[in-house]
Amino acid sequence: SKNILDFVDAGNQIKVALGEDLGEDAIKNIGKMVGVFDKSTKQLQGMGLKEQMLAVGSAVNELGASSSASEDYLVQFAGRLGGVASQAGLSVDAILGFGSALDQDMQQVEMSATALQNFIMKLMGEPAKFAKIAGMNVKEFSNLLNTDANTAIKQVLRAMNEKGGFQQLIPIFNEMGLDGARAVGVLSAMASSIDKIDEAQKIANKAL
Repeated sequence: SKNILDFVDAGNQIKVALGEDLGEDAIKNIGKMVGVFDKSTKQLQGMGLKEQMLAVGSAVNELGASSSASEDYLVQFAGRLGGVASQAGLSVDAILGFGSALDQDMQQVEMSATALQNFIMKLMGEPAKFAKIAGMNVKEFSNLLNTDANTAIKQVLRAMNEKGGFQQLIPIFNEMGLDGARAVGVLSAMASSIDKIDEAQKIANKAL
């Protein structure tokens, strides 16, 4: 009964804060995000359901209020990235930060989420290849990927941006059945907006 009361109480607050932006599914979607990210997000661990829902709702709300990114985009983006992010140990505030920057740069949510998802899978599947791109030794990069995947992703994006190396990813994305050029466009946009990503991740982390 306590869980039900907590859910209803948190749901009421989320509906007031985000109902206009997220529509009827606001409570359901925030609840789903909690379920997907609670294992990979340290701040959510040890919290009750009410606190978890309000924390995630606050992060979405703050990002929507502090930039041109829309709350609906952020929730859709996080939902699409949930499974891979959880496996990679990426927290909800890290994913929301990526989503915020991409929406600010007018990148479509479906392609953006798919491109980042596949990029993360490639990083984890071929760490030696991306260690070289990032200018790190394989052991050092693999350790970073396992302990702080968010920093590892940004390190590779920065390095590729400086070297202009995104073209070499086009065939890889084509092999995956994606539009390679468009997927690389998404990653290029992220690389040139690392400052936006950092800022959005800080806002989301604080709100959480």
